[in-house]
Amino acid sequence: GEAAFRTLQRYAAFDILSGLASAGHETHEWLTAAGFPADALRRLSDDPVTIDVIGLDYYPETEHDFDVDASGEPVLTTAAAPVGLANTALEYHRRYGRPLFVAESSASGSDERRRDWIAWNVAEMQRATAAGVDILGYTWWPLFDHIDWNTLLQERSGFVCPAGLYHLQPTKHDRTKYDRLATAAVDDFRRAADADRRLRGELAGRAERADGGTT
Repeated sequence: GEAAFRTLQRYAAFDILSGLASAGHETHEWLTAAGFPADALRRLSDDPVTIDVIGLDYYPETEHDFDVDASGEPVLTTAAAPVGLANTALEYHRRYGRPLFVAESSASGSDERRRDWIAWNVAEMQRATAAGVDILGYTWWPLFDHIDWNTLLQERSGFVCPAGLYHLQPTKHDRTKYDRLATAAVDDFRRAADADRRLRGELAGRAERADGGTT
């Protein structure tokens, strides 16, 4: 259906670059039907681009439920039961077999909501890693609360969008200066990073010992 097709579309760029979109592949069929040159897909299939790492953005609003209204127009709403970050990472891993980097993620709102989002992200990445996905890193974006992001920077009003690991609060005397107040989520983020470094160190140590035992 339409929802499955829209999901397929998100793979288009990587399918093309990695040479997967060759004749007979699902991406090839709809790309050529839409006017993409078949000879270009053939050249890329013969000489694909080497992809070192794939970056994924994942926010609370990343996944959507798809429907149509009475007039047949598409209606997108935030998914009531999202697939989740772990399953999304697994899908990319199975399709491309490349390391992943969660390049952007955050949740706006209270400190509690941000802490819950970090905890959920960490649990999802651990689940994906346990299933064989190589996740190289994670970025909470932005580090500091957004300024005027509610209008996508089209209006300069000094509005603070609460999405960072650090709060920004306008002073009474100068709205161009901001006091930085760490959210409770900062410590959660640091603990998660430290745990990941320790785990990678342990795995590297095991690999070295295994190599030493076979030489």
